Amino acid sequence: MAKQPVEFMFSPYRRQVLATLFLRPDERFHVRELERITGVSAGSLHRELKAMAESGLLVREKVGNQVFYQADARCSIYKELATIFRKTIGLTSLLQDALSDFGERIHVAFVFGSMASG
Repeated sequence: MAKQPVEFMFSPYRRQVLATLFLRPDERFHVRELERITGVSAGSLHRELKAMAESGLLVREKVGNQVFYQADARCSIYKELATIFRKTIGLTSLLQDALSDFGERIHVAFVFGSMASG
C-alpha cells in the first residue's frame, strides 16, 4: 500500500505525538500518558514536547509536579495541522483508542455524518 503524505512530512514518533494531540484537541496529556498511547519513550517525548511547545505548536501547563501538553489552538497553523491529521490518520486511531476497553465485544464500528464524508 502507498504511504500517506503525512508519513513523509513527519518522523514516525513525531507523527504519533502530533496526531494524538491534534486529533484530541480538547484533551491535555501527561508525558506518561503519551508514552502509553504512542509507544514513544519518555526521554524522546520530553525532548520533542519541549521543542514543540517552544515553537508554539503545543501549550505546556504545569500543575503541581506534573506537566501537561495540549495542541495550541492559537498556533498559526493549528487548523491546517488538525486537518492534515484528520484527513490522513483520521478517526481510525480515535476509534481504536475509544473502543479498546471493549476488547472482543465490538466487531465493527461505523462513522456517520460529516466526519464520514471527510
